[in-house]
Amino acid sequence: MASGRRGKAGDTLNIFVLRNRTLDALRRAGITTVGQARNLSEPDLLGVANVGPKSVADLKRALVERGHGPDDPLSCLALPRPLSSRDEAMVHMHASGAGLTAIARYFGISRSRVKQILDRAEQSSDQSDPSVSNVRPAHLSPDCPT
Repeated sequence: MASGRRGKAGDTLNIFVLRNRTLDALRRAGITTVGQARNLSEPDLLGVANVGPKSVADLKRALVERGHGPDDPLSCLALPRPLSSRDEAMVHMHASGAGLTAIARYFGISRSRVKQILDRAEQSSDQSDPSVSNVRPAHLSPDCPT
């Protein structure tokens, strides 16, 4: 279900976003920018495989509420991917001085997986407040306005 993003201390920001399933269906149909999505009629959108009335309503709402420009990538409307409690624990261990090998052993995963998780956390963190790790989804383009 499409929903708002979470910010500091669990407050829900009133920003409507789309499920990845809807965005993937639009991408497969060649719709990659906010402007392309805005220019399609409801019947055109319903003609896209795996896009139904609910997806069309969600898309229209997201386009209105998010206010992106026509050249912004459609991925700007995606749901955020917050860090799990396990991943947040890894970030805290690393910030406390633990190395990748120690973290990997503690969680029973590879060093490369720990590095991926730490990189994702860094990409999604708020630059002004490092304790907030889920402000921007990691898969969003840096071209997306916040």
